Amino acid sequence: MASSNLAVLSPEIMADILQKLAEIESALNGGTSLRPKDRQKLVKLGRKTTQFVQRVIEMTGQNPELVPAYIDREAMESNYQVYNQMLTISHVIEQVKRKVDDMKLLSGSNAHLAGLSCYKSIKNASLDNVPGAEPAYAALKTRFNRAKRNGDPPEETVPPAQAAD
Repeated sequence: MASSNLAVLSPEIMADILQKLAEIESALNGGTSLRPKDRQKLVKLGRKTTQFVQRVIEMTGQNPELVPAYIDREAMESNYQVYNQMLTISHVIEQVKRKVDDMKLLSGSNAHLAGLSCYKSIKNASLDNVPGAEPAYAALKTRFNRAKRNGDPPEETVPPAQAAD
């Protein structure tokens, strides 16, 4: 894959994105946050279960006399509508999240690879006794120090991405 520089978002665009996300969160204010233990206890709707619930709503709408007195059919239908709304929203959010994750991965990878190139250049400059390179190299090389198991002092290791260079 070719390296690609992504455009930095302006402070105004960042503020706008964060404001819109806050508005979405605020619009879902009636929602709830579940603890992991509570999430495990709840039934998850898959394709077959969703079809079943839809069919029950249709049948009980056509035959209201078959609905037990202790079941609030309107609440059941309302919950199912909310489920479908959240399903639609979650699909869009997943697409946005994927794009954000891809941009984060690409930009982080690009920055890291450029940093490794700079590190290698600084290391070579230090080896060539270029003035000022040794302190910079000393500060950066700690990232690649690995302690030996037998208690010997740490030694510098070549990062895997640079091993072929």
